[in-house]
Amino acid sequence: MAKSLFLLLFFWGCSILRAQIPGCIDPAASNYNPGSTFNDGTCVYGPSSAAPVLLSSLSDSLKELSGLIKACSDLWGHNDGGNVDRLFRLQGNTGSILSSSSLPLSLADWEDLAVSPTHLFLGDFGNNTGQRDTLSIYKLALTEVCSGNIQSIDTLRFWYADAPTGILHPDSHNLDCEAMAMYRDSLWLFSKNRIGNQVRIYGLPSLPGLHGLQALDSIAVDGQITGADLVGDSSMALVGYAPPFYVPFLILGFASDLGPPWKGCLRRIDLGSVLQMGQLEAVCFWSGTELRLGSEAVSALGLGPRLYGLNVGSFLLLPSLGTTPLETFGSLYCKKKTNQIEIFGLVPGKELELINEQGQSLWRQTAGSSSERIPVASQSDTVICRQGEKRSRCLIER
Repeated sequence: MAKSLFLLLFFWGCSILRAQIPGCIDPAASNYNPGSTFNDGTCVYGPSSAAPVLLSSLSDSLKELSGLIKACSDLWGHNDGGNVDRLFRLQGNTGSILSSSSLPLSLADWEDLAVSPTHLFLGDFGNNTGQRDTLSIYKLALTEVCSGNIQSIDTLRFWYADAPTGILHPDSHNLDCEAMAMYRDSLWLFSKNRIGNQVRIYGLPSLPGLHGLQALDSIAVDGQITGADLVGDSSMALVGYAPPFYVPFLILGFASDLGPPWKGCLRRIDLGSVLQMGQLEAVCFWSGTELRLGSEAVSALGLGPRLYGLNVGSFLLLPSLGTTPLETFGSLYCKKKTNQIEIFGLVPGKELELINEQGQSLWRQTAGSSSERIPVASQSDTVICRQGEKRSRCLIER
């Protein structure tokens, strides 16, 4: 009996593996494979561009804005090295300063912020010359940050265990970092990529202590990364500029079946020129697919610090989806095809349900990957895809 059960499970597992067809699942990509059921991160895109909306010119108090994050329903930012050690709370649509908090920390080179459900992380890891031996991330209790009464600060210290030996040239090393994001229960750092074409990705636990870091992954990027944010398991935003003209760009990572968003679709979006945007330094997800981008002052061009907004919903699977997300955080995306619903942005291992607008369940099953194709026959005008608190209303094409 045990042997028969083993064989049954073996052949059932093999049939599941055979059913997974790797390839590019994004119709916007040039190598889209409509038969793919498993996104293997191979999507290739043509040139894309977008024009962020200028929301406001920021106060000179943020002339060297370097990091942004959303927390406590507001926007938070800070300057980098050579400025006062203050954390600024901003109105997310106007950039006006609501308050600021002085921190009992030395400001060597603050570069980015990240947030978890319980803590705000402030990265003091800027390393332009490559000569800093030990770098720091400060861990602040989110309740204290939100109340404006920051009392307790823990410190994560780290060094690059894969650093080359000897004296480094300031313009030809890969030990500088200006971008950090939270993925699940760990912090992830994205190198500035001063040499080569590979951004090195480092991970460390969000626990105080001393950590030696080895690059765990890398992605090809034509430019230098200066800011990062992730929303859940589903979407990543990286910003930076491409020397020698500091051309600003955005990279979106999404629809990964291989784990973190940087292993899924990677789509680069050009954002104009430094004359339009200034020196792009920071990014965060503000609401759903709406981003906030921050640039520091460029005195040589007569530009002050600025706050921009950009909705990237048309790039995240996909312009053809015509989706209307009902939630503002971690939204699902769906499209009705012939006798099928295509759903993207799922969390594998969690239950997915399709319901009509009367609340009647049409289908229910555990999601096997970040995207699913489900046979659906419904007389309703819409079908609502639901996974946990995430929802998306999908218009049925007739």
